[in-house]
Amino acid sequence: MKTVEHTTEAPVITEKPIVYDKNEQMLDMPVKLTSTSDQPETTPKVSNIFDYTKLQQKLDWVIGKIGLCRTIKLIEGFISNTSLGINDSEKFKLIATYIIDQSIQIFDLKAENFYKSKIREYRDARMACYHLLKLYTDCSYAKIGESFDQRKRNVLYYCQKCDEQLSIPQFYEVFAHRYQLLENRTIEFIAKLS
Repeated sequence: MKTVEHTTEAPVITEKPIVYDKNEQMLDMPVKLTSTSDQPETTPKVSNIFDYTKLQQKLDWVIGKIGLCRTIKLIEGFISNTSLGINDSEKFKLIATYIIDQSIQIFDLKAENFYKSKIREYRDARMACYHLLKLYTDCSYAKIGESFDQRKRNVLYYCQKCDEQLSIPQFYEVFAHRYQLLENRTIEFIAKLS
């Protein structure tokens, strides 16, 4: 009767580095994975490795753009919600309209004064809208400005100002709280669109 010896060592995995050309096509395949004696050798599928590598690159880009916590919320929204099939131009209009409506509600403003009022709460609400639209859409400052009847440089200025205020939330507690609430609602809404 034979006895099999079990070791507590983890399997050793060796593989060649994966190299891509300028079109992101895989040039070299990984070598077989080696494992302990009681596990069979397997060769991963090239398409799976490429898909996971591309997925990781895209996730890293999203995390870099909106942060880890927001990315998790966005993914959870994708999982738990159904999606609507619409094109990018319509999607921008829907997102912009939603963000504006929610900012009016969160900042407790009057809709008829939203675009022109110079009162601080109105300016802060518009600033949050510019920043969220730039953060969650690929639209230019000029396109965002068109939605608010503003020039590109005004949108750029307020996006930078919003970044500054959010970097020191202890000095702008009310704005930071309202912005966070607006952002959370925006993430949930975008998840439903995607």
